[in-house]
Amino acid sequence: MFATQATTAAYRGRRCPTEHREHLDMEETRHNQALWAAYSDAELQAMEGRILAGVGPQEMSLWLRWLIPALNPTERAQLIAGMPPAAQAPVLDTSRALLDDVAWAKLCRALDHAPVPGLVEV
Repeated sequence: MFATQATTAAYRGRRCPTEHREHLDMEETRHNQALWAAYSDAELQAMEGRILAGVGPQEMSLWLRWLIPALNPTERAQLIAGMPPAAQAPVLDTSRALLDDVAWAKLCRALDHAPVPGLVEV
């Protein structure tokens, strides 16, 4: 989204995986530690909410196509359950197209949603 010529060139070149791993490592170690030391979980969640509120539907849709498959089942369910009700149905539609049957079934169970329309458990 905020790509520069240098980052675009790196992603096209061979260094991309290494540079990306280094970037993620820095985020997961130094940046997160600094945030956790300075803010409570509630404050961080509020900041995240403000950031996400500023992301438009089209951009969010693109972002979720990468994020949904990368999350573990619990994280997926928490993400979708935390969305406004009107946003959940389109995200579930997108998720179904991105997940295999097992991952989809886990998500549906976590959200108390039938994995197949009309399916009722007895």
